[in-house]
Order: sequence, then C-alpha cells, then structure tokens
Amino acid sequence: MIGMYKYLNYADRQTIQSMWANGSDPKEIASHIGVHLATIYHELKRGETGRFDSNQRNEYDADVAQRRFYESLKARGKKKRVAL
Repeated sequence: MIGMYKYLNYADRQTIQSMWANGSDPKEIASHIGVHLATIYHELKRGETGRFDSNQRNEYDADVAQRRFYESLKARGKKKRVAL
C-alpha cells in the first residue's frame, strides 16, 4: 500500500479493540486491517484508557479513539491570521 492513505473507520477500531484484547500483536492487527504497522501503534496510543487489560497491556477502547479522532478533525482547519 505504498502511497495510499486511509482513515480508520469505527469498524476498524472495533476490530483493533477485539484483536488487541485477545492478545494479538500490532503486526498481526496491521496485516489483518491492511494498514502500516505505525498506523496501529498510533491508533493504540489514541485509544488508551489509562487502564491495563487482562494481558497487562494498555487497554484500548474504540469509542475513546473515535471520539479523539473527531476532536482532532475539528481542531484542524484554517487558522485565523493576525493582522500586524
């Protein structure tokens, strides 16, 4: 997928949540979804809840990640220019 970019959708995030909770590693998740490994690491960071799961890894929540994704989209956009 060189040169192709894709935003993860909510279904992708739910897949990540399920696979992560079942003990899958990021490389396996990336292969399953069809994205770069770095995308999964960024997504796991975005969806951290601050708790640990049963595998003693940071817990990932698709709802948290989706909310943070939309918040970052809203923060983007044209910045107001300051007249000097």
